[in-house]
Amino acid sequence: VNSQSVAGARALSDCVCREGFVGSNGEDCTECAAGSYKHVNGSAPCQLCAAGKYSQEVAADSNAACTSCPAHSWSASGSAAGSACLCNVGFAGPDGGACSPCAAGSFKDLNGSTPCAPCSAGKYSAETSSTTCVTCPVNTDSLPGSSLVTECNCNRGYTGAGGEDCTAC
Repeated sequence: VNSQSVAGARALSDCVCREGFVGSNGEDCTECAAGSYKHVNGSAPCQLCAAGKYSQEVAADSNAACTSCPAHSWSASGSAAGSACLCNVGFAGPDGGACSPCAAGSFKDLNGSTPCAPCSAGKYSAETSSTTCVTCPVNTDSLPGSSLVTECNCNRGYTGAGGEDCTAC
């Protein structure tokens, strides 16, 4: 089943699996699973779609069946569904969907659909697509979600310009 032979073949072992199917010569051949393909006839194994791609097609006979994940997302090799495409760190959105950069003042340090989180008090992030927040200068503090170093103000009993190390009064 799902095999073919060359003209003049005389033995069952002359039957080889068609493109998109896998198995030993002379035996029944099975479909390459979703997330893989096989572009040659014979007993070669199915190839996995590369990382950052996926394929829902079974019995695929070309790597053209492997679709790229949306921008700013990634999937493991051999992924069989668009939902396997996870937003990269610094980006948020649904699995398999559009991924948007984290806004300044927020971060995301995990792949997946978790939302961006605001920087905690005493930290800031001036960058979009941030994976971490930066600690405010010495003897300063900021409100949660701060996006500029100048939002790091001197603690009580200290003096200095906003966004710089503060010294005791």
